[in-house]
Amino acid sequence: MMLFSPKARRMLDQAVGLLPNQSQRDLWRDWASAHPHARQPSGPRNDGGPPMPEHIFAIASVALDAMQDRLLALQAESTEHDVYVIDNDLSQLKAIRVTLDEDRRVHA
Repeated sequence: MMLFSPKARRMLDQAVGLLPNQSQRDLWRDWASAHPHARQPSGPRNDGGPPMPEHIFAIASVALDAMQDRLLALQAESTEHDVYVIDNDLSQLKAIRVTLDEDRRVHA
């Protein structure tokens, strides 16, 4: 499985934590607890294990989409400084999405 940076894992946890569906949040929490490893500087990008299960991938995807929508809505009414922070968060979400998609391609 592709490994996420510690910051990406925190952002994923935050995004899933905002989902209204308790079952999805519980599934993610259980999966994340069983897969705590994060990518470290100069460390491997992949742990050699199987890809993220499809139902967990779906939860992460929905959570990322919802967080992106929230950030874009906030961006429209934010100060210049806040826009900078939101832009950074949007870039991080895009990087997380790339890692998720890369995991799918590697194991296809």
